[in-house]
Amino acid sequence: MDDEKSQFRKAMQDVRKLVEKPRVELDKPRPKASAKFTRRDNAEVMEQSLSGAPHPGEIQTGEEMIYARPGLPPKVMRKLRRGQYAVECECDLHGLTAEQAKQVLVEFIDECLAIGSRCVRVVHGKGRGSGPTGPVIKPLVGSYLRKRAEVAAYVSTPPAHGGSGAVYVLLKAH
Repeated sequence: MDDEKSQFRKAMQDVRKLVEKPRVELDKPRPKASAKFTRRDNAEVMEQSLSGAPHPGEIQTGEEMIYARPGLPPKVMRKLRRGQYAVECECDLHGLTAEQAKQVLVEFIDECLAIGSRCVRVVHGKGRGSGPTGPVIKPLVGSYLRKRAEVAAYVSTPPAHGGSGAVYVLLKAH
């Protein structure tokens, strides 16, 4: 045991105590970051939440349009979102007024149901030409399709098929 102590002392003979240097004073801690419009945004969300519940099955995230009737299997919705159903008919509403677009859409859905189509595509555009009020045809399409009992679901198409400027519509089989 004494042998170990002497070996340790011999190994440590050149070791010197570190001289303590004065520490640098840091600036005061910065205040926590906060969102610029948090209070206003929170008030807006609260107001919207109290103004009435959304239609069941409706989900709106950004520009994407998604709707599924209650009871629709999630697997069906996944396939629709991926574009895995064959599109049997297509309707393009570009350049039409809201009134014209609604009339064309009504006739298109009626015709598709009459011939037994299951999956169709409606091109409504992104509304970039609508001016400061934002899209006109796009919300009209969503609202109308939700009202039709024969519409099982709709979803914005993948970018290659129109992205947020078109929807796949799944019609119920008769």
